[in-house]
Amino acid sequence: MTGKHVYQFAEDTSSDEFIIQESMQKHLEQVCSNLELPHPNYTLHEVKVINGMEFHRYCASVGTGAMGTPTVSIGRFAKNEYDGKEAAAASLLKKLLGPLGRQIRDINFYNMDSLEIDFKKALDENVELKMQLEILKKEMDLRSK
Repeated sequence: MTGKHVYQFAEDTSSDEFIIQESMQKHLEQVCSNLELPHPNYTLHEVKVINGMEFHRYCASVGTGAMGTPTVSIGRFAKNEYDGKEAAAASLLKKLLGPLGRQIRDINFYNMDSLEIDFKKALDENVELKMQLEILKKEMDLRSK
């Protein structure tokens, strides 16, 4: 998928530096166009008020087209309409791209991959330390006899 990057300030940060933020809604539009599906629709699914702050949750859907039945996905709760629609668009993209063997790769994908590697390394180190501890305990038992 090609397209222009949307440059926006990072929300809720103290930095004034620009970041590249891909619009999932625009990517969804492009995927629908490539798959000859109708334009996606977004509807407000739910609003929760927590400590006086509204959180919005949107539903993204693509009507019947080449895939047959409508495809629907509900996003996570977000602080504003844009983020709510972005979450719904990302979720719907996963549903549309999954059967095609494709996936969304953004900074979170790479961060998660890195975290998984670190986690597996930590698990291996933990097993090694437990094995070393057992060996040391056995050596101490032999010395105390």
